[in-house]
Amino acid sequence: MKVHKIINTVLILCLGWFIACAPIADRVEIVNTFNPNDIRLSVVQTPAGSNVLTLNMNTPGVTGYWRQAMVGIINYGDVGKVNFPFPGTHTFEYVVSTPFIPADGNKMNREFIVRTIDVTIDFIQPGSLAP
Repeated sequence: MKVHKIINTVLILCLGWFIACAPIADRVEIVNTFNPNDIRLSVVQTPAGSNVLTLNMNTPGVTGYWRQAMVGIINYGDVGKVNFPFPGTHTFEYVVSTPFIPADGNKMNREFIVRTIDVTIDFIQPGSLAP
């Protein structure tokens, strides 16, 4: 009788293990939701030529963050507002958070997309660095 209970217990545990490991949903292949060549960036300077910048990523469905080499990360999201303290031409980057999977579908060859935009600052807006 004891052997019969042990065998039943082992069979029930094996059945439970088999049921628990079976997938309960259809697997969906990961696909890209954006085309890297369609990412559009723009900058609004208020007033024109000043150091008060609004950085815009205008492509829906793309998430990421704005950064600049001298100041680091500016903002997480599509819009970044910054009072940039240096005149001259500077490059701002939008880093896409989601890696792009190439057309061959190999997830090991994913690419991290970074788009840049150059901004020329002619003058520092008086009082723009005040809190």
